Amino acid sequence: LDLGDGTIQCGRRADAFKLWLMWQSLGDSGMRRIVERCVYLARFATKCLRDPQELRGQVPGFEMPQGARFVLWRHQDPWFTNVCFWYIPSLLNLQHSREFEESQYHLERLGAETRGAKALRTVAPFIKARQQQEGSSLCGFCGVHNFFRFVVSSPVGTSESHLAQFISDIVRIGEEWKP
Repeated sequence: LDLGDGTIQCGRRADAFKLWLMWQSLGDSGMRRIVERCVYLARFATKCLRDPQELRGQVPGFEMPQGARFVLWRHQDPWFTNVCFWYIPSLLNLQHSREFEESQYHLERLGAETRGAKALRTVAPFIKARQQQEGSSLCGFCGVHNFFRFVVSSPVGTSESHLAQFISDIVRIGEEWKP
């Protein structure tokens, strides 16, 4: 039994009403500050994904494993407050961008299971499951391509250090992944 349509907590109508109430309460300038902060945090996360050494100042003892890396989906900047990316553990050894690009192409367009594509599809679900078990953080992933889809939906209680720890946790858990 789905009670979603009959409750205030979920559904597009309810979301629109909650947005309207918040806008009435905060005004244009308050809403602008919230949106600008969310966009800033998404850009900060993207900066850390592009250069994980940025995390050193935020997460004590952080070291990016040799051979591991993040790849932004289609090498794009964040879409508003959405950041889509893969984590490639060192064990996967998709070091050469050509091999990854081929795997990404096969995943996105052909649905083919190349060696790299098949292994890459298992990384995000593994990390998400471990995040849930630990209760540390939670990031969704796109079920078709299995890249992470991180959305900054609220700046309340979210800081750069929270995002840095979140990214550091992905690296830590991702390095425990086995094909």
